[in-house]
Amino acid sequence: MAKNPWEDCDQLRLPFYRPFDVAIRWCGLADQADRIAAALAEPWHVQKGEWAEVYPCLAKHSESVAYAMQCGLLRYGRDGRDVGTNEQVAKSRRTVTHAHLKDWLRTNYPADVQKPHMAWLFDDVERSLHDAITIEVYQSVVAERDA
Repeated sequence: MAKNPWEDCDQLRLPFYRPFDVAIRWCGLADQADRIAAALAEPWHVQKGEWAEVYPCLAKHSESVAYAMQCGLLRYGRDGRDVGTNEQVAKSRRTVTHAHLKDWLRTNYPADVQKPHMAWLFDDVERSLHDAITIEVYQSVVAERDA
């Protein structure tokens, strides 16, 4: 049986992501990343209107990430390295770490966390948790049950 693209998470996980990397995975389109990137005006970012007819969520998600970086809602670095909060980083070199992205998505897009194609960022337990249940509460309940 063939795997869905989001089921092979090791190939999808990166230590850091550009807005395009996040958007492509967030939309479940990682298998088409090379083809889409080759057609973009700016390969680090999907602009409004690009691929809109084929993949409407792509520009929306890329814009969300870029906006959150710009406004300080999503901590970013340069080319995968952490930088100080006052350091200027060219938009084309901005990246976000796996951990910072995870926190931002969990806080701002909790419904998306539960989608199957988000397995590249969130494990099965994280995707099945209800908003009112923290990972600590879940682990406590499992430990009690197992005891």
